[in-house]
Amino acid sequence: MRIGYIIGNNHVLRVQVQHQLWIGIATKTEIRTESVVPYNAIDINGCGRAPRIRGPFRATSDGKQTEPRPPPQNRHNGRQSAGGVSVSSAGNGSTPGGPRPTFKPVTVLEDLQAVRCAEFHPDGNLYAVGSNTKTLRICAYPKVDDCNAKHKDLGVIMLCCRDDYEPTAPSVLFKRTKHHKGSIYCLAWSPAGDLLATGSNDKTVKLMRFNSSACNLEGQEALSGHSGHVLSLYNWGGAMFVSGGQDKSVRFWDLRTGGCVNIISPPTTKGSAVASLAVDPSGRLLVCGHEDGSSALHDVRGSRSLQRFSPHSSDVRSVRFSPGAYYLLTAGYDGRVVLTDLQGDLTCPLPSVLVARHPDKVISARWHPYDFSFISTSADKTAVLWTIPPV
Repeated sequence: MRIGYIIGNNHVLRVQVQHQLWIGIATKTEIRTESVVPYNAIDINGCGRAPRIRGPFRATSDGKQTEPRPPPQNRHNGRQSAGGVSVSSAGNGSTPGGPRPTFKPVTVLEDLQAVRCAEFHPDGNLYAVGSNTKTLRICAYPKVDDCNAKHKDLGVIMLCCRDDYEPTAPSVLFKRTKHHKGSIYCLAWSPAGDLLATGSNDKTVKLMRFNSSACNLEGQEALSGHSGHVLSLYNWGGAMFVSGGQDKSVRFWDLRTGGCVNIISPPTTKGSAVASLAVDPSGRLLVCGHEDGSSALHDVRGSRSLQRFSPHSSDVRSVRFSPGAYYLLTAGYDGRVVLTDLQGDLTCPLPSVLVARHPDKVISARWHPYDFSFISTSADKTAVLWTIPPV
């Protein structure tokens, strides 16, 4: 187990606590994944990712990894209702040590058409939402007062576990209609939070400056190059944006030059379009989600593929590393949001668990920058903010 700290906005969360959360969540039936090509372990983030005990796996006396016994079936669906739209957590069962950790809906934003994307501002106090109606919104991250008192000093939203809790609508601070000529497919903030990029099926990426004091967007620059829909955007290092398109290409944009500086086409056996992508904090590990239902891990500096796995049964429309890159959050057209443990050999099978459901296709899922929560958007015309109570 790696011990470390994730620090942000006066919040310090021990990685060991996240590991314990993983074990609690992973008491559900696991989703099996399979490595495609066996490569040697590589050093990502300078941490030396060698084979080790990961997630719910345990070691025997001879050092081999074995799986825990399958947990009992969930007795409850954990379904929550908000504004007439039904969303479902992964389960509300119990473990021998107490209640099973379960992500629960906190707020639900409703639109007239599918909500395609949402991204948290780096300070965690805001998030942007884009939809098929071409509407761009910026919403406030909620402050929940009714939380576990002993965890208040951590600054984490701890949703109370009451069965009668009903999600509420978020506070919309900024709204722009007809932001693109087409639907807003993806969003990305710069690390400083002063820039916001959006991608669309009009084949362009738009870049705007964000005025945090007025909560307003100023100026607009259009970047062209993709020959198909811009399906995914990601930013790291301040000056670099990466975009993935329906044309199966990944483009690296340097804001200092205002143009595309690199193009790669991640290998897939079926030549599937790149529907989603993300780069880990070190800039060495790239993950791509594909329309054939697979996710692929790539060593960026080594220019090689590590493995492809399938946590979903259909299009993987969203992939994101957790703030410390210990977990991967994926969302698919199968209506599921899945958590995958990355604490181990990245060339070996990766344990994954289901953490949330929508009644229709899930198009995106994004981690909060420091809370153990995420937001998902769906073809059910909603954007749902989820969080997990303490274990």
